[in-house]
Amino acid sequence: MSETVYRDRRMQAWVRKIIGAHDIRDIFVFCSLMAPYVDVIKHGRRIVVDVVDVDSEKWGAYAHRARWPLNKVYCFEQRHVRSLERRAAAGCDRALFVSKAEAATFLQFAPELSNQVGILENGVDVDHFDPDRNYPNPFEAGNPAIVFTGVMDYWPNIDAVAWFASEALPAVRRIHERAQFWIVGTNPAASVRKLSRQPGVQVTGAVKDVRPYLANAACCIAPMRIARGVQNKVLEAMAMAKPVVLTPAALEGLSAIPKRDVLVASDASGFADCVIKILSGCADQLSRAARARIETDYSWDKNLKVLDSLYQRGPLDAVPSTSGPDRQPASVNTR
Repeated sequence: MSETVYRDRRMQAWVRKIIGAHDIRDIFVFCSLMAPYVDVIKHGRRIVVDVVDVDSEKWGAYAHRARWPLNKVYCFEQRHVRSLERRAAAGCDRALFVSKAEAATFLQFAPELSNQVGILENGVDVDHFDPDRNYPNPFEAGNPAIVFTGVMDYWPNIDAVAWFASEALPAVRRIHERAQFWIVGTNPAASVRKLSRQPGVQVTGAVKDVRPYLANAACCIAPMRIARGVQNKVLEAMAMAKPVVLTPAALEGLSAIPKRDVLVASDASGFADCVIKILSGCADQLSRAARARIETDYSWDKNLKVLDSLYQRGPLDAVPSTSGPDRQPASVNTR
């Protein structure tokens, strides 16, 4: 279904027209669903596909949680998206993944493609997400804000905020009764809007700028129970020098060190305890370490050098893998 949704005859015609009219030698494809637009027009051109996440695994997670008949639909989608991911990687010169964990997951079902797999880690605009600027405070004074950001019609985000609001927030508010949980993001689903009826829950919908919400938060959370790749919401909160509490699923793929850069909890009781600890004043060291981790590992200036190495070389057969001093071979299973 995913491939059908993203298929467009006009787009295909435009791609062929542009490539036919110009001497285009290098092509960058963002996500496996765009790969079908170039899979028949290689002819010596260098093609790099940024697969980002192994989306087929997400459909498998959906299938695990859904009831019949949706679980069957999601299993069907997992099989077909997995086939698409394999074809996308096989038809290009490099298939890039957002982390070693994602690359290792892909290679579990496509080990024959290990020589074509590389890593392109995510990044943050560290100048844009600057914690030292002054941002207007959207929160009421005296009410510590626990902030979640994301597109709020996306199932993993919906599941995350519903789980935290029902399972962890009441325990937090028993200790910090004025604490409020702010759900910040576009297109909140009906089930998300209903959460605002619960004491201490605020749902904003779309906001012009997410930075004031991050800058003035007491704590940011990523209680993801379904997650793939690297969570941008976590990187942005860390860039703003905020203490972050997240689940193991949201941590996977990040270089952040638990208890030093972030706090990690796998169940509702532990998650609530971590938030309570931060609201009680144990956040300064986490905040500094979080920002330092972003500056060291997630600046675009550093991470985009992978693309420079791929596109600034000679013949296609001379293009190396992306392993090196800072990037271990993706075929090593680090999970």
